[in-house]
Amino acid sequence: MKTQRPAFILLAGTLLLAPVFAATPPQDDLDKSVRSLTSALSLMNQNFADPISTEKAIYQGAIPGMLRTLDPHSSFLDPTEYADMQRNQRAQYFGIGMLISMDGPKVIAMEPFPGSPAWRADLRRGDVLVAVDGKDVTKKNSADVADMLRGPRGTQVKVTVMREGATEPVTLTVTRGEIETSKVDAFWYKPGIAYLKVSSFEAQNVAKDVEAALGRLDESKIQGLILDLRENRGGLVTEAVSLAGRFLRDGQIVVSHRGRAEREQVFKAKANAQAQKYPMVVLVNGNSASASEIVSGALQDHDRALIFGDTTFVKGLV
Repeated sequence: MKTQRPAFILLAGTLLLAPVFAATPPQDDLDKSVRSLTSALSLMNQNFADPISTEKAIYQGAIPGMLRTLDPHSSFLDPTEYADMQRNQRAQYFGIGMLISMDGPKVIAMEPFPGSPAWRADLRRGDVLVAVDGKDVTKKNSADVADMLRGPRGTQVKVTVMREGATEPVTLTVTRGEIETSKVDAFWYKPGIAYLKVSSFEAQNVAKDVEAALGRLDESKIQGLILDLRENRGGLVTEAVSLAGRFLRDGQIVVSHRGRAEREQVFKAKANAQAQKYPMVVLVNGNSASASEIVSGALQDHDRALIFGDTTFVKGLV
């Protein structure tokens, strides 16, 4: 038998007793399970050949293992991963502004962003990173090197690279700055027909960037719009609602969701008057998932757009 208890919510430093009820297993079963976990961890600490990191055992073992019994989409973020996710959602960070990647064991510069500190310092595509501030990075992965390149705005970092055609390593001094990234691109496909590509909903600036991009084109001149959501694997529900809502009539339902421990939430459109004046086509494929399906589904359900492409991923959860 399952019991229910009121859920406490911490909001802006205030502990609130919210009118929400969370389903919980019987307390005896939960206590027994926790005791089993702590006993296993204690035995490992006492008997394993080397000292054990409790944080590693819990963060990389117990919690992910527990979540694997649920579904493919439930996952756990440790504090570092959570900070990275928040940074990606803000679409803003302080660093040098360069995409790096692994090429076998090497960390290479893939793309210095135009106008970024890396671009101004003459870091180039294909440069192999060998040191950051004099510290060897040849045995590090790209995530570790990216952490070393980020830092407070205005601070300097020395990046040493091996460059094709150079016989000796090249060291460049880069002054870190504010880096903004965008998941949105828009241009005229042909006169009167605009193309809008949204590659992800993971950032909090997607809807804002769409407004800016269509504003640059002058939305009043659009006679038809192609919205490309191919390879867009989703992200923030609020951004999907904002994007779909601008093309719908005011108050139309974009999406609703409910959970075992929460009441149904209904998200409604906030229309943009100019966005009601032209027909739309939405492009999707098998990797269009989650928030992309919210947008394309809402536009299809309200007969606002035609959907072209392949069957989408079918990720029916929020």
